[in-house]
Amino acid sequence: MKRGPVVIRARGDEGNFNSALSIRLDRNGKIEAQNFIALHSTPSAVGQISLLQAAEIVAPEAIGIIARILITGCRGGIGLDVACRLLKRGHSVYATVHRETSVDELRSVLTSFGENFVVDKLDVTEANDVNKVDDWDIDVLINNAAIGDSGPLAEIDPQRISAVFETNVFSALRLTQKVLPQMIAKGGGRIVFMGSMAGLIPMPFYAPYAMTKSTLECVASSLRTELKPFGIKVITINPGGYNTGFNQKNLAKKYEWMDVNGLYKDHMRYVRESEERLVKREVQDTQSIAKQVVKAVEARRPKRRYVAPKWEWIFLPLVRRFG
Repeated sequence: MKRGPVVIRARGDEGNFNSALSIRLDRNGKIEAQNFIALHSTPSAVGQISLLQAAEIVAPEAIGIIARILITGCRGGIGLDVACRLLKRGHSVYATVHRETSVDELRSVLTSFGENFVVDKLDVTEANDVNKVDDWDIDVLINNAAIGDSGPLAEIDPQRISAVFETNVFSALRLTQKVLPQMIAKGGGRIVFMGSMAGLIPMPFYAPYAMTKSTLECVASSLRTELKPFGIKVITINPGGYNTGFNQKNLAKKYEWMDVNGLYKDHMRYVRESEERLVKREVQDTQSIAKQVVKAVEARRPKRRYVAPKWEWIFLPLVRRFG
């Protein structure tokens, strides 16, 4: 990641003066001061502040981190929200979509938020698309692209579950492996996996999707330890329910294959009630989780996990346990 210059204001012993300090952080997050310049000062104030003192004045929040970020699955929902926010904050964004027909549409949206972006088709299951990242300079990878499915595990064709694993787990791992060599060569980087609350607290009849997100928890945890020698941070984002249309689309898929004379023919009301409970609590706006992703990208010492909305993570486990 590139650390941009920071302008600070300080007070000398005998007057006010403004100074510019170009700084950067080392891999351990320590400030390295460089090129201290007095822009305007009173004669008595010149030399009253050392480079080290100036560096200590700069609050961690004031340090600008300009990153080159690859985001998969940006056509809408959380991925689009995150891409717009990161662009607006000055980052360079590779915003990718599953289909070529979505490229122009996404490009027109992002233009309102910044200029430093590339929009391209990147189907994470297609090798030719994945190879495009060889030509991109990437500091942060956000594995956001995902699909889903639903229905009772007692009946679903395992091939349907396998297809979800291919996109959500295996393709995310392959893309991660693809960008790691350049991150290692640069001495650091960040890998962000978009998990789900469903991966930690499985929902009835949503297991074909939840299983993949639970597996990503293991992937992220293992990579976090394995990549530590290379200075690469691995972060998991766990959204609760958001009304992006993703859940509704995937919950409906079970009706494509469930047999009206199958095991649940006398229990369809139970199936539908479980579905309704999931959709009913969805949050309308994605800003709370998108802000957590921005924190994961920009924090000097990112947490292992970021979650939203907070209330779901506090109350839902209790409801499921005692309700």
